[in-house]
Amino acid sequence: MSAEQHPDTRASARRSVARGSSVVSRRQRCYQHGLVQARRAQARSELVARLIADHIPGRIAYWDRQLRCRFANRGYHEWFDLSPDQVLGRRMGELFAPEDWAQIEPNVNAALRGEMQSFEAEVRGRSPDWQWIQYLPDVQDGRVRGFVVLALDISVRKRAELALKDINGELLVARDKAEAASRAKSAFLAHMSHEIRTPMNAILGLTHLLRRDAQDELAARRLRDIDGSAQHLLQIINDVLDMSRIESGRLDLEGVDFDSAALVSRSVAQVADAAASKGLELQVDLGDLPLRLHGDPTRLMQMLLNLLSNAVKFTEQGAVWVAARVLERTGQNLLLRFEVRDSGIGISAEAMGRLFTPFEQADAGNARRYGGTGLGLAITRHLARKMGGDAGAQSAVGAGSLFWFTVQLQLGEMPAAKALLAQEAPLLAPSEAEQLLRERHAGRRVLLAEDDPVNQMVVWSLLQAAGLEVDMVGDGAQALRRARVQRYDAILMDMEMPEMNGLDACRAIRRDTVHALTPIVALTGNAFSSDREACLAAGMDDFLPKPVAPELLYASLLNLLG
Repeated sequence: MSAEQHPDTRASARRSVARGSSVVSRRQRCYQHGLVQARRAQARSELVARLIADHIPGRIAYWDRQLRCRFANRGYHEWFDLSPDQVLGRRMGELFAPEDWAQIEPNVNAALRGEMQSFEAEVRGRSPDWQWIQYLPDVQDGRVRGFVVLALDISVRKRAELALKDINGELLVARDKAEAASRAKSAFLAHMSHEIRTPMNAILGLTHLLRRDAQDELAARRLRDIDGSAQHLLQIINDVLDMSRIESGRLDLEGVDFDSAALVSRSVAQVADAAASKGLELQVDLGDLPLRLHGDPTRLMQMLLNLLSNAVKFTEQGAVWVAARVLERTGQNLLLRFEVRDSGIGISAEAMGRLFTPFEQADAGNARRYGGTGLGLAITRHLARKMGGDAGAQSAVGAGSLFWFTVQLQLGEMPAAKALLAQEAPLLAPSEAEQLLRERHAGRRVLLAEDDPVNQMVVWSLLQAAGLEVDMVGDGAQALRRARVQRYDAILMDMEMPEMNGLDACRAIRRDTVHALTPIVALTGNAFSSDREACLAAGMDDFLPKPVAPELLYASLLNLLG
């Protein structure tokens, strides 16, 4: 019997085969168990991913290269108002409205080229809304297999942006309307200034001429009253115009060099007659004030005159003191303080708080007695603050008052040999200035360009009284023709005239070598600083706003003819 045939051998073989089969079976069971576990893990992962995707506050989808939807979270298919089965497997162009597809197709094509896309679009699902959309290409082995879509609803933010844009548009329209209204108001103020100042020039000029020739004491007194009332009316007009410009933000400052001592002297001279009529003494202390300053002398003089006029008005006896000094000096920059002190009636503590408020006065009874608009101090404070300083006062009833303002100015340069502007010339009494002009320049020929007949007569009379020969024309074109055939020692030019205005006429005259250096003075009802700058830029040598005081006209001619 062979070994293979032995019963024990066959049994052992059968046991070996059985053991092998058992091992294979166990391995299969383990493998199958592992597959089940892996599937369960994958299912759990997919479930978690699905839960996350479905609860993300946005829309997520995956589109393959053929633009078929392979995945969409709940927010995505709900936005289309479709079930998952109605979204999955559908082509992109089938889900989107034609106009929406036309809007996003360029971005889709870019994503299929492997370019990440991020953009805003207004697309329509259940309802139109704005979305912030990202396309993230799925690139494997260098090939784009599809792209992931991430979309967030930004409708609330976008509507707010669009509403804000509309509001901004409305604000821009409102701003443009306000600016147009402001420009119209400025143009109206400039026109009103010219229209008011031109007849005021005639009133004051004629009054001066009548007072000069009046022989009867009663007539002289009445003319003096007319002059005082006209000056008071002019001050009211100036204050109201200034306050209107302040409120509209159109009150600008100029920057020129000027003589500080001459400015203070001229300011004091303008209240000298009123002070003398009351027997008041005027004292001036300029301390360490530099002789030459750079700033706006017109506005500085206006501020000083406001304080001086009030001091003289409310002081019946005693004196008025004017002082100026340097508070700080840094290089060329100066902080200056101007003070006006008086021995007048004083002001109560209760009224002090209202002093610098527009249209306010310390006492209604005094307002009726002394007059005034209550604007002077408000304008002074505004100007001081615009110049980098401030204004204030100290006072007590019966003990006089101290008013002050501070301003920041710069050191000025000494003038060249050319004559100074009229504002820097020494201010003489009209009769004295007229006499000097007659003594020094009698017979000199002057051309007057003025379209208003009454003002022609007033200025002609003032010039004739000073011994000057005067030719008159009614517009700039006539002035240019006269200047081409006649040599003049000085030319007086209104700004607003028919045919050719004063600025154009001045430029044309300056191009004529005969009058390239002839003094040309603006006599105009346009009294804004911008008008002054325009006149000087056109080649004029001086600027006298109407109504032109005789002493200012004479002072200017004394300088320029000299």
